[in-house]
Amino acid sequence: MKVLKGKRKARRKKQKSGNGVSSVQWLYVLWNFPFIWVCKVGIGGNLKRREMQIDRSAPGWDFIIFALPIPFAWQVEQFTHRICAPFRVRFWGSGRTERFFIIAAIPAIALSLLVFAFSWGSAAILFFAIVKSLL
Repeated sequence: MKVLKGKRKARRKKQKSGNGVSSVQWLYVLWNFPFIWVCKVGIGGNLKRREMQIDRSAPGWDFIIFALPIPFAWQVEQFTHRICAPFRVRFWGSGRTERFFIIAAIPAIALSLLVFAFSWGSAAILFFAIVKSLL
């Protein structure tokens, strides 16, 4: 962000991915080996790059067990973190506050599938209705 003097304020670039945006991002669940009871629920724009960042900074080997591109991924992720708070695990490395017992993967996957079905399913139904009306 560029800092300007006087009464002018710095202008922010419109984010395409990251925290607080509603654009399509990957919601993913990572599993850790040898800590097989630990999973990470997170979001990212570039899935492979994010996986490598996390894997380098945390102990063990983190690998993707589920990933889906959905709109409102940040909001779904935050909701999942709130409902899974009792299952939070103390961990270290990148995304250490997003680590949970593996049971947290179930609501994360279910919620992302639900959002995916509503967002992309409604687009498919609209497309089908338009094609049907033209024929």
